[in-house]
Amino acid sequence: MEFPDLQESWTQELTAEIIADWLEAWAILNNKTLKRGDLSHLIPWETDETNFSKRDVKLESNIWSILKSRQQQLLASWPFHIDSNKMTRREGRHKTYWIIYLYLLFISSKQEVTSEDRRNFEYLCIELIAGWTGSNSYRIGFPALRGEPAGLQDRINIYAKKSHLIHYEVKFPVLPTDKDLGLDGVFWQSFRDRRSGGPHAWLQCATGRDWTTKTMEANNRTIMNHIDPASGVLRLLAIPFCVVVPIANWHRRLQEAGVIFDRTRIAELSKHCDVSSQTYELLDLRIASYGAILAT
Repeated sequence: MEFPDLQESWTQELTAEIIADWLEAWAILNNKTLKRGDLSHLIPWETDETNFSKRDVKLESNIWSILKSRQQQLLASWPFHIDSNKMTRREGRHKTYWIIYLYLLFISSKQEVTSEDRRNFEYLCIELIAGWTGSNSYRIGFPALRGEPAGLQDRINIYAKKSHLIHYEVKFPVLPTDKDLGLDGVFWQSFRDRRSGGPHAWLQCATGRDWTTKTMEANNRTIMNHIDPASGVLRLLAIPFCVVVPIANWHRRLQEAGVIFDRTRIAELSKHCDVSSQTYELLDLRIASYGAILAT
């Protein structure tokens, strides 16, 4: 089985990193070992980034170096293993893991992610993080779905009531034009006495490759004019990309965004908790809509 055509299915300007993602998807869908020597016939396209021909040794070297760097930095959380000049899928991952990982590969490939996929990504991350931490959760992101009230203030009020925030922590009403102020999901733990003061975490989801410019720091200052838990808030950022950067860059991004859940971390969560059948079916349908069938 062949993966859908790269140029037709993947709409971003092609770079070595995006092609490396495509090769990961190819290995998952075909359940095959990827050999470095396969690159010359699996990648018959020139990229705008390099303008190398399909058999250019440097391009192939760049792509293979990206794959190797993922293994070196992500260790066993990366679902592949490179031994010499071969890349194979790691054992011990269940089908749900591969469905999630493949879905994240697909949406990270799109220059314009559909609103449907953005919502699916939000629900996926909220369910997995809540299950992993054992927290209560609520989706605040725009647009409202699954019976949620349309107004942002109404959704904030539901969150405040569920998490037992008091009037000192719920401040000025949001503007009628506010959608979600960059706040997509909230998590909290409550005590049996139902007093406020439990731990809170706020999640922002970003599906564009400009995610490094969309941290929650600025949005936090805005939304805390309207709701501000006295016990503080842990910031979370979820992205469908694989982040492999020098440690100093990673440190800076953590300072800006808080806890980062990238593609490998999100998929890893599925090993510890389940997603709802509704979310699983949505992801499976979206993968099928790309013309792909998971080989297991």
